[in-house]
Amino acid sequence: MIPVRPAAVLIVDDDRDHARIAQIVLGALVPGVPVEACADPINALAAVADLPAGALVLMDRLIDGVESFDVVVAMHARRPDLPILQFDLTRSPLPSASVDAIVMLNVLEHIEDDNGELAVSLQLLRPGGRLCLFVPALPGLYSSIDHKSGHFRRYTKKSLQTRV
Repeated sequence: MIPVRPAAVLIVDDDRDHARIAQIVLGALVPGVPVEACADPINALAAVADLPAGALVLMDRLIDGVESFDVVVAMHARRPDLPILQFDLTRSPLPSASVDAIVMLNVLEHIEDDNGELAVSLQLLRPGGRLCLFVPALPGLYSSIDHKSGHFRRYTKKSLQTRV
C-alpha cells in the first residue's frame, strides 16, 4: 500500500545533482517529511535498510544508463514493506488528489505530449499541492544538442504558464 503521507522519502537518481536538487525541493514542498537522496544503487540498497516503516522510495527509470529493474528487485527483497514507485505518470497507480508535491527535474522537455503529462500531474495533486518544474529555457537556443538529448522543446515562462 502506498502511504498517504510517507514517514520519509528516498530519492534514487544516478545524477547526483538531480538527486540533491530533488531532495532540497521536495523537502521544502513537503515540510516535516525527511527526504534523503542517493546517487548510486549500492548506497541506495544500504539506505533502504535504514528507512522507517511507512517510507517511500522514488527512483529514476535508468540508473547508470541501465534499466533499474534489478535495483528495484533488490530493494524489495530487503524491504518488502516499502512501496517503491517507478512509473509513467500517465499510467499512475496513485489516486487523484493524493499527492502533496510533484517535482520534475529535466523531465518535461523529454515528453512529446507534455500537455497530457501536466494534466495528469495536476489531477494527482491535492488541493494546495505544488508542482515544481525545472526545464531548459529559451526556445531560440534549441539546437542539435537538445535533439540528440531527446528534447522535444525548450520553454519560456509564459509557455509553461499556459500549460498549467
